[in-house]
Amino acid sequence: MAELSSINPNIEGEGEMVRADNGKTISIWTLEFRDEKHAYNWYNHYAISIGFSIQRSSGFKNKEKGYYTVRTFVCSKEGMRKEKQQAVPLKKERRNTRCGCLASFAIQRQASGMYYTFDWCPQHNHELATPSKVHLLRSHRRINELQRLECIDADGVGIRPKLAHDLMAARLGEKSNWDSLKWT
Repeated sequence: MAELSSINPNIEGEGEMVRADNGKTISIWTLEFRDEKHAYNWYNHYAISIGFSIQRSSGFKNKEKGYYTVRTFVCSKEGMRKEKQQAVPLKKERRNTRCGCLASFAIQRQASGMYYTFDWCPQHNHELATPSKVHLLRSHRRINELQRLECIDADGVGIRPKLAHDLMAARLGEKSNWDSLKWT
């Protein structure tokens, strides 16, 4: 079994293999996960190493037992935005960020309770983010518990979110240290 912590999601060959920490390559089809959350985290780590953001997509949930039997994760640029019909035209329309990307990763729950790779498509039809910009993508923006509590405290005393962020950044010093703000 390939544990989440032992997988280093690097692309090799046809995109069907990932490299484990011990240097061996493992087929994407042999990965197994304890639950949907671990599969999401693995695919998110994979997305960071490649340069894209992910989102949860469709799934089949067992309503009686409360877990997903099949779950799909997709690139955040999957699909196309629907055109809205509005009576009053908008002053400024939002930029369309979707381009119909096909990249996806689906898992299926087996009788053993473990999740296995069910479907895999590593192909993107858009430009990927550079390593210096990948932390800005939505699925990779995370703060740790201490930073979350500082934001709550700042909000409690009336400090606006932008000023609270500037305060955290000032504590870190120059801009090159800001990476420690982002993500755990």
